[in-house]
Amino acid sequence: MKQRLEYIDLLRGLSIFFVVYGHTIARYAPDGADQIGIAISTFWMSMLFFISGYINAVVHKVEVLKPKKYI
Repeated sequence: MKQRLEYIDLLRGLSIFFVVYGHTIARYAPDGADQIGIAISTFWMSMLFFISGYINAVVHKVEVLKPKKYI
């Protein structure tokens, strides 16, 4: 079993928290007051996708196929 990278888990947890926080602010904040949610969603959402893709690539060891073989 591979050892988990704690900083990756921490970044993933933080990004999930901030994505939920950003969506909550966007939903319940008065009009024009959701600037924090907008700022959070621009950075943390992409961070969450990046980390999830990294973890998927490391865990599943996806074979890179040439276009001809892929088709």
